[in-house]
Amino acid sequence: MLLAAGRGRAPGAAPDFVLVLAVDLGRILLVRNAARQVLELPGGWVDPGEPPLRAAARELLEETGHAAGALEPAGWLRIRSPRSPWPLTGLLFATRGLQRRHGHALDPEIESLHWARLPALPGGVSAIDAWLVAQFGRR
Repeated sequence: MLLAAGRGRAPGAAPDFVLVLAVDLGRILLVRNAARQVLELPGGWVDPGEPPLRAAARELLEETGHAAGALEPAGWLRIRSPRSPWPLTGLLFATRGLQRRHGHALDPEIESLHWARLPALPGGVSAIDAWLVAQFGRR
């Protein structure tokens, strides 16, 4: 459940996770989460001591095989998750240029990659990620 969101840096504590809005040629890159069977923005947990920007670049490459030309902070969100007794904070990064480094590797977490044309998104996108794309995807 989305509790709050905004542009710029998140107020308060260090982020727990990062997400990447990867837009290229009017399309956005999404991943299909194998466990939840939904399309999502690439992203994941920030490792202890890892800078959020590095976490975003790492997660994008791990999940999609693409590297960002440049990542810029786009916003933040605070969510309530059944996986945590306290609210989690995430940072949203945007990129407008991708370089394919390798193909999508078989991964138990990420089933497949999907390119969707903006502004329309396909069915099956997680509600929070669809909202984030609507709010931040047209920078």
